Amino acid sequence: MELIISEAKKCFEGVDGEPHFKIAVPELRLKLGEMVYLLGHNGSGKTVYLRLLSGEIPSDDSPVKLHLNNRSWNPPNGISIVRQKAEDNLALDLTVKENILLRLMPKDFLNWFFPDRRNELVHTLLYGHNELLKKYEQPVKNLSTGQKQTLACLGAMAGKNGLLLLDEFLSATDQRTSSILRGIVKDFVINTPACTIIVSHDIQLALNDADRILILKAGELTHDFKRDSPDWGQRQLERLLT
Repeated sequence: MELIISEAKKCFEGVDGEPHFKIAVPELRLKLGEMVYLLGHNGSGKTVYLRLLSGEIPSDDSPVKLHLNNRSWNPPNGISIVRQKAEDNLALDLTVKENILLRLMPKDFLNWFFPDRRNELVHTLLYGHNELLKKYEQPVKNLSTGQKQTLACLGAMAGKNGLLLLDEFLSATDQRTSSILRGIVKDFVINTPACTIIVSHDIQLALNDADRILILKAGELTHDFKRDSPDWGQRQLERLLT
């Protein structure tokens, strides 16, 4: 089964004599269960592309559309980005529980009227994350950086809508937290099933975890490698990114 993402275009006018920037990424067809890494230089448009997919900024010409299993929709219906800084992903003065409730999109309308149902949804999402469960009623600002980013990832997965967007989400975490978050993402992608697009500068991490690697340069998609490609390797990627 495929998740189809329509073409995304956006042109930004330059300021004070600076040249304009244009991004144009063609239609993508992603297999459910696929982990996609998006690589490119700073300023290549990686974050802009994720913001187009999430609906944070409008696409030029026509809105970005997603199609999955005879269902089509436009962002931002449940699609969110987990960013590098955990503080940018959460409401710091709200509790762990309240942050998850903000992200939950229950299929059953009655969930909003019955606290027990809502609590069950939150506990299910936090299952196995004992440190977060212990701080269930505490403000998020009291959490460690790793706990905040873990909560942000779990919240972004709550909608289970087929697409998860991650923007340098591991760059501010330690090795242990990074390993935990990579495992969470892999489990989510496989078991939902869903697709994820991960913006990263870490070539080795992409080669280890990705099923597919896309390279963006000056707003254009220049390369699309799958794991079975003969060009899949560190030397080739380093050459393209230097």
